[in-house]
Amino acid sequence: MREEIVLQASTDHIGTKVKDLTAKELNAWLYLYKNHATNAPNARKNFTVLTNFAKLNATVQAEIVQFTDNAGTNANGKPNSTLIEFCQDLQNTSGFVAFLNSHTIYAEGFLGYRNTPNHNYKAEDYEVLTDEIVNLGLSQTLADMVGSWLDHATDATTRNGYYKKGKQFENWVKTELSGTKNQTTKTPTYQALKNYFDTQGWDLDQYSIYTQVYFCINGSTSANCTDEGSYFIADFVFVKTFKNAAGDDELDIKIADTKLSANTAFTTNQKKSKLQSTLYLRTVQPPIKGNPIDLFESPVDFTNTKIIYKIYSNGTSSGLGGITK
Repeated sequence: MREEIVLQASTDHIGTKVKDLTAKELNAWLYLYKNHATNAPNARKNFTVLTNFAKLNATVQAEIVQFTDNAGTNANGKPNSTLIEFCQDLQNTSGFVAFLNSHTIYAEGFLGYRNTPNHNYKAEDYEVLTDEIVNLGLSQTLADMVGSWLDHATDATTRNGYYKKGKQFENWVKTELSGTKNQTTKTPTYQALKNYFDTQGWDLDQYSIYTQVYFCINGSTSANCTDEGSYFIADFVFVKTFKNAAGDDELDIKIADTKLSANTAFTTNQKKSKLQSTLYLRTVQPPIKGNPIDLFESPVDFTNTKIIYKIYSNGTSSGLGGITK
C-alpha cells in the first residue's frame, strides 16, 4: 500500500523527497489528494506543508485545509497559498502545533470569516478569543502568532484585527495613565477615569497604578498557578493601603481590564476570578504611576472586591469610549 501511495505522490511533483515521508505524512498527502484536490491543489505538492500538516489532529486539519491555496507568491515574496503560509508558520513557531491540537477552537477561529454554520464569527467572538490568549501560558512569540492568524480572519491585508488593536489600545491607555506623574497635570483619559471612579466612591489620585499583574485564582497561597485556568493577568491594578481596625496596613485594590467595546465579555479566567473571595498576587512590576507599595510588592493574598472595571475604546486604538463594570 505504501508503495502505491509513494508512486502516486511521486507523480504529483513532490519529487525525490517523497521517499522520506513517514506513513503519517503520506496519509496527509493522500487526504489532500483524495478529499481536497480542487480546493488545495498546490499545498499537497509542498514538502513543508506535508510534514507539518501531518502533525495536526484530524479536527484541526479539517479547519486549516479550508484556507485558500493559490499558486505563486505575492509582491512580498509570501505564498499566495494561505494554506502553505500557515504550514510554514507551524514549522517556524515553537509550540504552535501542540497548541492547536489542544485548542481546536482557535483553528476554527482562524476560519471564522467563512459564512458557514460553524464559522461566521462576530466581532465579540474574536474579542473574547483574543482576550483569552493572555491567560493560556504561551510564549510571547506563540501568542503573537496565534493573534496574527486571528487578525488575518478579520483583516487579511494588514492583519490589524482585534488582537493587534487590543494591544494598541491597552498600550495607549498605559501611556495616558503613566503620563500623569504630576498630579497637577492630568491627561484627559486619567481625568475621565478619575471622574467615573469618584462616582464609585474612591479617589484615583490616592492610588498607585500597576500594569500586567499576575493573580492566582486556584486558591494557591504559594504562587503556584502556572497552569491554564489557574491565573489571570490584569491589565491595570489601582492600589493603596489603609489602616484596618487593628491598626495594621491592609491593601485596597481595584482591578481594570481594557476592552475594545463595552459589550466585550470577560474571559473565562476573569469570570472565575470574580467568584473568589480572595486573590493571590503572584508577580508584579513597578508601578507606572505613584510610589511602589511594599505590601503589594511581594506575594500576598487579599480580599477580592469581585469587581473588574472595563476601560473600553471609542472604536479606535487611541481613544477612550468610557468605563463600566
